[in-house]
Amino acid sequence: MKAKNIFSVLFLVAGLSTGLSAQKNKNKDNPDPDKTYNYSVRGNDPENAANLIVTVNPVYANFYTLNINLGYDFNVNYRMNNKIALSGFYSKSYLDRFEKTNGNSSVYHGFADEEQLGVTNYGFGGVFFFKNDLKQVEEEVTLKSTNNGSVTTRYIMKIPAKRLQLFGLRGGYEVFNSPIHSGNGNIDFIAYPAPDSSGQAQSLGSGSFSTMMYSGTLNIGICRTKISNLFIDVNGYGERQATSVNELYIDVMYATKLTFADMLISYQSWNNSGGAFFDQYQPYVVDNTLKSKLGFRIGYSSYANDKFTAFGNFNIEAGMRPGPKAGGNFYLMLKFGLNYAAHVGQ
Repeated sequence: MKAKNIFSVLFLVAGLSTGLSAQKNKNKDNPDPDKTYNYSVRGNDPENAANLIVTVNPVYANFYTLNINLGYDFNVNYRMNNKIALSGFYSKSYLDRFEKTNGNSSVYHGFADEEQLGVTNYGFGGVFFFKNDLKQVEEEVTLKSTNNGSVTTRYIMKIPAKRLQLFGLRGGYEVFNSPIHSGNGNIDFIAYPAPDSSGQAQSLGSGSFSTMMYSGTLNIGICRTKISNLFIDVNGYGERQATSVNELYIDVMYATKLTFADMLISYQSWNNSGGAFFDQYQPYVVDNTLKSKLGFRIGYSSYANDKFTAFGNFNIEAGMRPGPKAGGNFYLMLKFGLNYAAHVGQ
C-alpha cells in the first residue's frame, strides 16, 4: 500500500478510540431491587472448561515504530490437562504505512525486491504450568444490559463460583518479516555497493530509506492464566454464564536471525546525447547496519470460553522487538475478532 494509506490507519484507530472513550459502562447489582431472583447452578467446573480455542481476527493494528500496519490474524491454543499448552499463530498485513520512500527530488530510495513487501508474522510455542490454584470467588453474571445513548448499563448478579489460576513458563519461536523505514535518520544504515563486498562501507546518514527486515526470535517468559466456567439458570432470564480464559504474560525475546535486505538507491546522471538527466539504480548491501538482538514484551489476552462467539477475543501487547540498533523498535499491537472454544480429548 502507498504511504498515503497511513492516514486510513490513523483515522480508523482514532474512530475506534473515540467510540470506546465515549461509551460509558455502569453496573447495577439487580434489575429490580425489590425482587428476588432465584437461580440454580448448571455447571461450575473450570478444571474441565473448553481446552481448544481458535481465534480469527479480521483486523489487528500494529503500531510499530518502523512501520505501522493493519492486517488479519489466526491463532490456535490447546491446553492438555491444565499441565501443558501448545499454540500457533499466523498474521499478515494488508495495509502498510509505506510501499516505497522518497528522499529528495533527485534521489530515490526503494526496495531491491518489491515482492517481499508487507508484514508477515508467524510462530509456535508452549507453556508448562508449574502451579495451579483453585479459588472460590464471586463471578459477575450479566442478567441483561440496556443502552441509553453513550451509557451502557449492565444488570449483574454476583455468584459464588470456582476460578482456576494457572502459573506457567512460556517458550516459543516466531518469525517477523517487515518493511522498516529509517524515519529520516533514526536508523543509521551502513551500506556498500553490491555485489562488491570489498567496497568501502559507509553511513547513508540522514534521509528517507527503506528495506526489508527478516527476523527469527526465541521467546522465553512467564504467564498467569485465569479460567472461569460458570453456568446458571435464573428465573425470568434463563441460562446465563461467566466463561472466559484470561492470560497475562511477559517475555524476553532474542533474535537468532536478523538480516536486512539489499536496498536500491537511485541517482541521476547526465545523458550527453539526449541533453537530459536520467535515473540509474544501484543496489546497496545494508546488512552490516548495527543490530539489537534483544527485546521484550508484555501482553494480555481474553477469550470467551463457550462455543462460537463474535468479538469473543481481545489481545493487547506492547514491547520492543529485536531490530536495527538505533531504530527504536517499540510497538503496540491490538487484536480482536471471532472466537471458537471446544472441549477436546481428556
